[in-house]
Amino acid sequence: MVFSCPPDYLPEPRFWAAALRADTVQLVTGAQYVRQSRHNRARVRTSNGTQWLTIPVKRGQFGRSIRETGISPEGDWWRHHTKALRYNYGATPYYEHLMPELLPHLTRGHAMLSEVTVPLVRVLARWLGCDATILECDGSPVGAAAVPVPFGLFDQGREVVVEAAIPEYRQAFEGHIAGLSVVDLLFNHGPDARDIILSKTTYAVS
Repeated sequence: MVFSCPPDYLPEPRFWAAALRADTVQLVTGAQYVRQSRHNRARVRTSNGTQWLTIPVKRGQFGRSIRETGISPEGDWWRHHTKALRYNYGATPYYEHLMPELLPHLTRGHAMLSEVTVPLVRVLARWLGCDATILECDGSPVGAAAVPVPFGLFDQGREVVVEAAIPEYRQAFEGHIAGLSVVDLLFNHGPDARDIILSKTTYAVS
């Protein structure tokens, strides 16, 4: 099966519910960048609730593909993100194991959004035991002459409907909040994150 989707920033577990089922994951960097989406934002847990970690992009990015979307040179976004992860997850069981693999991609040296998001997807895939071949796919931005690559999970051309009800799991702070980046699950549960994601996931060919 093929899972085709834009590369989000530190994608949430629902993304991985499809990716873990696929033989091939196509990260469509040719898809149009969407403001206020998860293309450049990830939601993490804090003691007071949640926090959005946002990679700032340059002005005038409307209509550009993700691959063409430049990161703003203003500010030290990577320092804010690494500090937030350390502050909120530093005491979790797997922080010291996972964070060193994330750090090389949370640096000043990246000019384009996909230079951050695509490598991070590959790191997270290893941690989740995702055996799929991960490829970048150009596709076409919305409004382009060519037909965009369809998004979703497909089995020999037939769309597979993924129903993923991610169960509640132990988090760093009291209570449970859904809709977070998968790093929240990985920092707290490490390799068991895969089984937690798949435990409530069903698939049906439409």
